[in-house]
Amino acid sequence: MVVIANSRFVSLRLRVVVVSACYRIGFIAGFSILALFITSQHIRQETVYLSNHNADSESSVFSTNKNTGYKVNHLNTSAKLNSTYHVIKSMPNPICKEKKTNVAFLKVHKAGSTTVMNIFLRYAVGNDLNIVLPKRWQGNGFNYLGYGKTLSRKNIVPLPSNETYNILCNHVIYDKNAFDDVMPPDSTYIGIIRDPASHFISASVYYGFYRSLKNVLFHRNKLNFKDFNAKNENVLSEFLKNPGDFRNVSTAFVRNRMSYDFGVNPLLFNNKNFIDYHLKQLDKDFKLVMIMEYFHESLILLKRILCWELKDILYVPLNINSRKIDLSLSTDDLQRLKRWNYADFRLYNHFNNTFWKRVEKEGATFHEEVNHFKEVQKKVTVFCLNLDQSRFFFVEKSRWNNNFTVVREDCVFMTLKELPLIKHLIISAWGKYYSWLGYQVKDKTSSQTTTNTAMNINLAHVPFVIQT
Repeated sequence: MVVIANSRFVSLRLRVVVVSACYRIGFIAGFSILALFITSQHIRQETVYLSNHNADSESSVFSTNKNTGYKVNHLNTSAKLNSTYHVIKSMPNPICKEKKTNVAFLKVHKAGSTTVMNIFLRYAVGNDLNIVLPKRWQGNGFNYLGYGKTLSRKNIVPLPSNETYNILCNHVIYDKNAFDDVMPPDSTYIGIIRDPASHFISASVYYGFYRSLKNVLFHRNKLNFKDFNAKNENVLSEFLKNPGDFRNVSTAFVRNRMSYDFGVNPLLFNNKNFIDYHLKQLDKDFKLVMIMEYFHESLILLKRILCWELKDILYVPLNINSRKIDLSLSTDDLQRLKRWNYADFRLYNHFNNTFWKRVEKEGATFHEEVNHFKEVQKKVTVFCLNLDQSRFFFVEKSRWNNNFTVVREDCVFMTLKELPLIKHLIISAWGKYYSWLGYQVKDKTSSQTTTNTAMNINLAHVPFVIQT
């Protein structure tokens, strides 16, 4: 029988490691084995000196996105990665005064949002912040704050009455009034989008839309058995020629899905006046809409806006589509897609433009910091994926960061799968809430537990048994 302790009383680093281990082998065994392992290891430190000294000189260029044809004016942010680095002894740039800890991140489907979500969750756990979490801890879509709907207090884990929520980053449909009802007034709103053509292809494969189209075409004798089992770009082309011929195939995750996540009603997907109005409202609400294709640039903007440290935005890529099929769209297909996914193309075009205007305002030092971050990020990713090489990864102070150390527990958190991590956080949040109410909280999976039914509390969604 395991008592779910208040997360405030568990050391951060051990708690992060235990998230993964406890989910697999049970909380008691996980805590015991991992604690013994961590304390028994011989600790050695490996120093790596990083700087942006060898970054390419900056020049103003135009680049064209191969899928959409959008042109963006920005500076060359490529960086050469040599085997030698030198140390910059200067202090980090004093860009802002105080870290922002109240953040609402709109987790958009298939737009790199799982990786960003991990960054926010890691920051929340590391700084003992309250996360907006769904009540349920299991079942289909349990990790959603709203499955096809917006945020509501009745669907989230409550907090003690004297506390407020700080971080929101689970899937939910955006609605400003609903978000404002939960988040503090000074919250910073962050979103993320992706090139609509690549988003359409990725979502088609990931959510089974592409295979469903294949099934329809196969039964209509428009696709033979050999083509059915091979990559076939004509499948998406056939659909885009006449989407109405495939009414029995769900388009929920491929039809203007990003716009839907940003709160656009499907009935208004093609309404130009409404899209114009909605984009203006989103401009007012969101401090930053990240662009997946420019992920490092997006994270540096995020870091500067929130006054965070370089270590706070480190990541290891998550939720990469293992079923990825390298499909492409013809010029005609792209034009048809632009009409069919009108809202998404408008959304991307608008925030792509505002993104680069924001980058230009940051000045030349922005791209220097991006190059430096890329160097650090590459080394940290190698370290985290090869943990047997060393126990610590030390990053020297530079113009862009104070010195810091990445340890094994950091890597564990950065590589945790979303669902077991969310489940652990939900259980911890419920434990904290009922502990605040004065009840003893015990794991429901334990064989020796009893429930006091006289408490008149609905326990259907609670992942443990409450005892008085």
